Amino acid sequence: MARRVRWEYIILAVLLVALFWVRMEISAGTESLSYDSYLVLRSVNSIHETGSHLAEDSLSVLSPARVRTPVFDYILAALTLITPAMYKILPNLFMVLLLIPVYFLARQITKSPAASLISVVLAGTGEFIFSSYLNTPSATPLAAILLLAIIAMLGDPAKYLEWIIALTLLLTFLHPLIFLVVLSLLVIILLLKLEGFGMDSRINELFFFTLLIAIWFYVLIYKNALFADGLRLIWQNLPVQYAASRFESVTLLSALYGMGVITFLFGILGAYHVLFESRMKASFGVVGASFAIGVAMLLRLVEFRIGMLLLTALLSILAGYGLLVSTRYLRKTKLPWAVYPFGIFVVFLFVFTALLPALSAANNQIMQAPSADDVTAFRALKSMVPQNAVVLTTVREAWAVQYFSQRRTLADADFLLVSNADELVSDTHAVYTGRFTTGVVDKSEKWEFSHILFSGDAARQYDRVGIQITDEVCLPSKSLSVRAKVYTVACRGVEK
Repeated sequence: MARRVRWEYIILAVLLVALFWVRMEISAGTESLSYDSYLVLRSVNSIHETGSHLAEDSLSVLSPARVRTPVFDYILAALTLITPAMYKILPNLFMVLLLIPVYFLARQITKSPAASLISVVLAGTGEFIFSSYLNTPSATPLAAILLLAIIAMLGDPAKYLEWIIALTLLLTFLHPLIFLVVLSLLVIILLLKLEGFGMDSRINELFFFTLLIAIWFYVLIYKNALFADGLRLIWQNLPVQYAASRFESVTLLSALYGMGVITFLFGILGAYHVLFESRMKASFGVVGASFAIGVAMLLRLVEFRIGMLLLTALLSILAGYGLLVSTRYLRKTKLPWAVYPFGIFVVFLFVFTALLPALSAANNQIMQAPSADDVTAFRALKSMVPQNAVVLTTVREAWAVQYFSQRRTLADADFLLVSNADELVSDTHAVYTGRFTTGVVDKSEKWEFSHILFSGDAARQYDRVGIQITDEVCLPSKSLSVRAKVYTVACRGVEK
């Protein structure tokens, strides 16, 4: 038995190292980080220079107050002192380490090393795990590890109570995913009562403790945004068109495509079997968390990509059990040899519905990072635009522009405390697609921006190579790079 366990861990380690290597190779496809990364980089630089995170941002006109938990920024600041490569190493490392609690949760349910390793492979190659955070330093991968570790330890709360409390506190200070732990605990309590299992009072106490500590901390952090934005705070006060895409509701098609056919179908089979056939108490943590996250996604209370990432990990655990049940059933039939063509069929499905789409999605994620041409343009902006200028950019590229050019932008992806976010996005779209100088000048006076950046991101978003206005008097332009240019709003409304 000792020999089997030892080789099981060796195989797991080989899988994790191989997956980490593949992720880093894909990440090396671009020198840039993702657009979402550059606010974190500026906060890390602020910590290095002043010892304090970026709480007040002088480069953002409409979002100067950065309301967020800075714990991860300090962790990243400490590790990047070793090497700047940590900006890419850390997110990929955390996404691989996420598979360790997946393995131990699968072991609790399947009692099979082979099935548990299959769960790890399914989770690690799922599109929303494999293609996420390849070049994006973020607190989310670490938060996902903590969430899954807490669920794994709930299988024996008496033994791991101190660890559960410690991880709960760390997750609370790190990321709002703590509220999914609260919802998961509630569902687990309901499942235990419905199935007639004895209730461990520690789980009830953990539920109330986690609920109170999470509410206290996030009301403290977001109190100003709560008063300003109300319930829109749940959706980060995002404009309607951004909220609809980021908080997209999960559908059958998106689940099948995002997780892969094997993970989704055998995950559902595994969930059914542990609930209604074996009535396995050890599985209630995984089933309860899956149900809680699914409900949160249906209600659009959690970002789509984060929800799908967590659901992929949890359903992969149940899929490993579902495959184990299926093979055991086939071996008991009159055609026990059918398990071999079944295995070949599963591998075929895995390759074409999970592995290949995951590789394609990962490459697409890398291609969406700022190109070398974009970075050249952002850097050139620093010498071509006055220091007190306000530059209108696309929402997605604003943080990268701030980082490379050190120039102020009108708005970025942080819409907390922005009272007229929908109007701002609508007017930005009107500037980039407008055909009349007067419309651009009016918007410039309304929002007080002096320059307009048209880069690769604007070209992709609006499917054009520049603003559709030729007016070298009121909107003179200068090239920043091969594809990017900056326009100066040289006229005022009365002059035009």
